[in-house]
Amino acid sequence: MRIKLFSLQTMLLVVLAVFSTNAIAQVETRITQNLTINGGIWTKVLKAGDPVTIFSYKQDGDTHSFGIYSDDYAGEIDLRGVPFDVDTKQLKKLPKNPKKGLKTYTPMACAKAREKAFLGKYQTIAPEILSTKDFEIIASKNKPIIVFGYKAVKSISGVLYYYFAVFNKNGVGVCDLSSFDNFKINNVPLPFLPSTDDQQVNAFIAKEKQAIKERKAVEMRALEEKARKQREEETAQRKALEEQEFEDLKLMDPAYIEVKKIKTDYAGGNEVTIKFTNCGSLKIKYVYFTGYFLNAVGDKCRDEVSGSTVWKYTGVGPVSRIPNTPDRFGSYIKYFHSDPLFYSKNARKFRLSSVTIEYMNGKKTVLSGAELDDRVDYTDY
Repeated sequence: MRIKLFSLQTMLLVVLAVFSTNAIAQVETRITQNLTINGGIWTKVLKAGDPVTIFSYKQDGDTHSFGIYSDDYAGEIDLRGVPFDVDTKQLKKLPKNPKKGLKTYTPMACAKAREKAFLGKYQTIAPEILSTKDFEIIASKNKPIIVFGYKAVKSISGVLYYYFAVFNKNGVGVCDLSSFDNFKINNVPLPFLPSTDDQQVNAFIAKEKQAIKERKAVEMRALEEKARKQREEETAQRKALEEQEFEDLKLMDPAYIEVKKIKTDYAGGNEVTIKFTNCGSLKIKYVYFTGYFLNAVGDKCRDEVSGSTVWKYTGVGPVSRIPNTPDRFGSYIKYFHSDPLFYSKNARKFRLSSVTIEYMNGKKTVLSGAELDDRVDYTDY
């Protein structure tokens, strides 16, 4: 019975960009099924279709040992009880002692792995929350990271301490994972990575830190520029709105009135707050307001003291004339706060019935009916 492990369709069916040497025979092929290489604290998964080179072979009963090499792995793999479809004649051409080729292929794999590490090729996910020695947070658990350096240090008591040089878009540095008993870093050939003490690793960290700093500075400048433009747009919009409101106010000549709210105290006394805008060309001396209150069903309320339904209030100026520019805080806007001259606990709304404006020169203007309604806005609450 034959179960496929490797597919060698011809002696050199698929010639890949893998290192070769004249000193040792080799067969280049692709994996036909997933193959996991366990390295203790790391796991290398060779997927179906990945390129490998077999540089030695040995069979002992039902155990087949292969010297296998790729651009970031070199070593011996035992596959117990799993036959293969490689031509026996081809296998016989390979050295029988798998360890013989390691002296040649391991340095080649190391060199290639080192090159790929500094190109940021070894991407994985953080097995735990990672932070550098200076407590700069690099990545949270299960977030993408790139590993480019590794070191295992054994203490006097025999405990292994593991250090990894990692980076992502937010940070870079050496992380200590020695306090975690169970963790995996997948598809990163740790034994072939440069030591975290390596000068090239330290230079790479410095370079990446500078790159991150420059990128964040660019991002900050972009945010500041965006904020500046937003402020300018908001200022322009506010100015345009003020100018439009100013033009609209001039059309309300002689006045624009906003009844802001009514307030009922514990005794049933009702206070009224009115925002009055002088939209004319003359300074105002007095404003005489006449109005009435409505209950919840829309009927006029009677004053509990006088029995009248009429509310009257005199607003004292001066109220300056509207300026030539849209000054939203000019003295042409005035708030009048009436005393609780009208007593009714049932009052819910307030309406003006007439407004008489007296100017400094003695002239008077009376607003009522539709002319008044067009110039009054109510806020009922």
